[in-house]
Amino acid sequence: MAPVEQQLRVINMANVESLAVPSAVEARIAPSRYYRSTILIGRLLGLVLLILATPVLLILMAIVKISSRGPAIYSQTRVGLHGKQYRIYKLRTMRVDAEKGHRPRLGSAQRPASHPGRAMAPQVASG
Repeated sequence: MAPVEQQLRVINMANVESLAVPSAVEARIAPSRYYRSTILIGRLLGLVLLILATPVLLILMAIVKISSRGPAIYSQTRVGLHGKQYRIYKLRTMRVDAEKGHRPRLGSAQRPASHPGRAMAPQVASG
């Protein structure tokens, strides 16, 4: 018997299983310092932009509320990756009953928009 075969006979399955490397799920790998810092910077930047945008959003919400009936914020449930549902919140630019009785008419000049929605329409159409 060759020396290599003798060495292989010594290693049995019990020894091989005890030497197994844990999977990526079992071995919790700590995120790198760069990754943690980019997450922190992203969250701080998002918070700063939210604070800066709040006055503009409040003014637009007031205009929508004054110019038409119904809520200023529109919420909708959507389906994302792997069928996971999530809720979005948007500033309402259409009338409350815009889709009542029919499907939305995309590209129509008679699209039922709220006052701010009509003001944004020329900007959207021009690109």
